[in-house]
Amino acid sequence: MLDDPFDLVMPRTHRLARRRRISVADLASEGWLLPDFGPDSPSLQMIHRRCAAAGFEPRIVFRINDCQMTQAMVAAGFGVALLPRLMLRLPHPGVAIKALDRDPPIRRVCALRLPTRFLTPATERFLALLVVASAPYGRRPE
Repeated sequence: MLDDPFDLVMPRTHRLARRRRISVADLASEGWLLPDFGPDSPSLQMIHRRCAAAGFEPRIVFRINDCQMTQAMVAAGFGVALLPRLMLRLPHPGVAIKALDRDPPIRRVCALRLPTRFLTPATERFLALLVVASAPYGRRPE
């Protein structure tokens, strides 16, 4: 349905908050608030890969499973986070949201169904509505 880019979330008063774009390497000395969905979490693995490619391992200060709580803790100055843009539609007033300088990580948002299963008219209509509803929020996967 769409590709949802991850954006950097930092305190509004952060030293880098006035920059238009920021690289992952700029964040090497920061404390990180990371998701806690287990070591196999695609988001967690993506963040670790991005930091490793920039030459550092993130210094994890908190693991949080809630995007609103993550934003509140970032606003309070506990660290920075990478969150999917769809989760940032209602930003906390104390955070700055920045795009990464190049090649932002994405999560692919999909609706899947088994091709061997009957597609009811209600399911077909629901899938069509999902496609329409997702259109304003991101680019379609290629």
